[in-house]
Amino acid sequence: MVEFSMGTLESDIKQLPDVHIFTDYMASWYQITDDLPKYRDDRNSEKQD
Repeated sequence: MVEFSMGTLESDIKQLPDVHIFTDYMASWYQITDDLPKYRDDRNSEKQD
């Protein structure tokens, strides 16, 4: 598995997000509005409610 910034690609992206990672570090004003799983750090960390 490789994770990278989607803004670095020049072509269409067919893969959809499947999780939110590093949610402990997101901006205080950002709101996650979907039902995807959330992880405090990487995918191996504690899941967030």
